[in-house]
Amino acid sequence: MKVLQEVNKIFNKYKEYDYIDSDLSKYRIKSIDEFERQHGGICWDFISPISHCLVSRNIIHHCYFTEVQKDNKTISTHTYIIVRDGSFYYWIECAWQKHKGVSIVFSYKDIERLLKEEYNADEIHTVVYDPNAVEGNTADEFFEYLNKEGIELT
Repeated sequence: MKVLQEVNKIFNKYKEYDYIDSDLSKYRIKSIDEFERQHGGICWDFISPISHCLVSRNIIHHCYFTEVQKDNKTISTHTYIIVRDGSFYYWIECAWQKHKGVSIVFSYKDIERLLKEEYNADEIHTVVYDPNAVEGNTADEFFEYLNKEGIELT
């Protein structure tokens, strides 16, 4: 129960931050300070500050990147965090407005299913990654990092 209370505190800190739609061809992932000053960013930006808060509280979690494909084209991407608390898993969602909140999930597959349904996608690919390694990256650099360093899940 203590982990869930901490997760809710972290979520409450960031739940009012804005999702700021951006042109990915010119985008750089924000530093934690920049994200805090601007009170928002895209889903990629939410991950590092939330992960940092979880690490500071010694809370086990993983950061995920999921790519949604239809007709052999990437139509959407999303990053999110799942916290492990014994046999419970909590999805912290601040950027995907429709699903904003802290939800119990069984695994990243639950989020893949939601993305697949929402986008009527053909394929979903997910990797686990370290958000500290991508701060300041352009979209191309971020994708390159994910392809080289991300741990693909099946």
